Amino acid sequence: MGGERMVAVVLLAVGVGFVLPGPAAAKFKCAVASKCTDAVAVAEARAAVELACPCAAAATTKAFKQCAAVIVKQRAKDLGPEGFPKPCQKDVKKALANSLCGRPDYVLCRTVNKKGAETCSARPAEKCAEPFAPSTDCAPLATCAEACAPPQCSTTSTLANTTTTTSTTSTTAPPTTSTTSTTLAPGSTTSTTIASTTSTTATLPPSSTTSTTVAPTSTSTLATTSTSTTVTTSTTSTTQQLSPPEVNCSDGADGDGDGFTDCADVDCTWACAALSCQTGERLLAYRATDLPQVVDGLATASSAITVAETGTIATTAMRLHVTHTYTSDVDVSLTPPGGAAHDVTTDNGAGGDDYAGTVFIDGAALNVTAGTAPFAGSFRPEVSFAGYATGTTVVGTWTATVADDFAPTDSGTWTGFSLAFCVQPAVAAEVHCSDGLDGDGDSLADCADADCGWACAALACGPGEALVAYRATDLPQTVDGLAVQTSTIAVPETGTIAATAMTIDLAHSYDDDLDVTLVPPGGAPHDVTTDNGGGGADYAGTVFTDGAAASITEGTAPFTGTFRPEEAFATYATGAVTGTWTASVSDDFQPANDGTWFGFGLAFCMVP
Repeated sequence: MGGERMVAVVLLAVGVGFVLPGPAAAKFKCAVASKCTDAVAVAEARAAVELACPCAAAATTKAFKQCAAVIVKQRAKDLGPEGFPKPCQKDVKKALANSLCGRPDYVLCRTVNKKGAETCSARPAEKCAEPFAPSTDCAPLATCAEACAPPQCSTTSTLANTTTTTSTTSTTAPPTTSTTSTTLAPGSTTSTTIASTTSTTATLPPSSTTSTTVAPTSTSTLATTSTSTTVTTSTTSTTQQLSPPEVNCSDGADGDGDGFTDCADVDCTWACAALSCQTGERLLAYRATDLPQVVDGLATASSAITVAETGTIATTAMRLHVTHTYTSDVDVSLTPPGGAAHDVTTDNGAGGDDYAGTVFIDGAALNVTAGTAPFAGSFRPEVSFAGYATGTTVVGTWTATVADDFAPTDSGTWTGFSLAFCVQPAVAAEVHCSDGLDGDGDSLADCADADCGWACAALACGPGEALVAYRATDLPQTVDGLAVQTSTIAVPETGTIAATAMTIDLAHSYDDDLDVTLVPPGGAPHDVTTDNGGGGADYAGTVFTDGAAASITEGTAPFTGTFRPEEAFATYATGAVTGTWTASVSDDFQPANDGTWFGFGLAFCMVP
């Protein structure tokens, strides 16, 4: 065994890489401490793989994976947990994850996940924004382990080494001769006889560093006398900040400092091709930074994009990269800020492979349900974006999920998620609806302005009274089992309330579960509607006024039009209008039904 260990350490320097099937191959997290205390066992396994499955000879990455998996599995069986501890088996998979064997068009790509940790994965060159690269005096990088901890031959590097921890272990074995036999295919066997070499010292970062060539032959014998092997391992913590991507793709400015603006910037190119924004709209594009992630049997992966810009969505596009061996198992959804999940594509593509940069837009010619895998180009999503994104605020966290809804016989990797929006600028709402002025600059005044239309229809103010209207800006929000959601409107105007109206937009599949209250400034909650509508759905622009002909308790869902609230506004909405008004919506039954609260508005006739 000692001789085999000695040459294996030297063979490790070749820069061998392989990737085993399963979640361990999805991505490599840099600067993660190892639990393996036997670095030589790791080196031996990697060397054995290179002897049996030369990386340079790999026709495809699939063939290479299959060959490598057989070798590692056999070593684990032959050596047992003492000779090849499980943590070391894991390190073999991790250290060589995402190799380039059998993939000449791939590169080792750097990303930063949502926790700020640096990760590495193998991706097609054209889909990698930031590839790892060695300095010119080093051999090409073969594995993510090498990318995360650059070889010591480097004099310059794309990574900034900030912390280095070195530990040394010494293994001594008597001179010995051993023979190992590896079966590559039925009827084909390679046998190698090796003995230990003269006192050898090898420096092993988490991947190989020195270029040494060992050519395996059918049978070879090396006889030496030394028994001492010293292995030095080092762990290098690396930090690097990704430059921020271009977000505003229509402002004529170079937002990320790469020398390109708008549609000429690679961050914007796909969005410019997908969406044609109207005059006055901004084109915004975003990409997730918490990928890649594994997609396999019955597990759900999620990725989030947080939008800081403000405005109202006019149109939406989504781009997806998922490599998967059976797309009919894959379900993809999109959840807007504070909203519910909506299907983008579910169980489409039959037994085909991959979503290859697939773009989803409402205006595409073909629905994804009618497409074939691999999905490339543009498709309409199963649920139109217009049904839940258009007309809402863009700001907030958008969450996509990818799930494999069948047993883990097929698996894949989710490598990309992007969103783009045509956004109408956020403008101040018209508040004074009876002063004859255009308060929000949209060329419409008073009841001709959409901000005032519902209030003018709900309330008829008397002489000397002013009509004011307000809308909440903290919606939409999700409404589901036993949770209470609140929304507030701050009224700065001064005056005494003469009459009150309230409007709500609420999509819910079982209205009888819903309770809605209103709290005046400094007051207590009062019921507006509780457990009405039976098994019907939705409050669709419902207006509440004390003067309505029917009480909400007499109505039927979906609630449209005007109703009296359960508690008259006149009993508590009196006195000064100034202050913060709070509405709440709750689902008082188990979360078998849920929905989304889209809108809340208040209007007052007030005496200044």
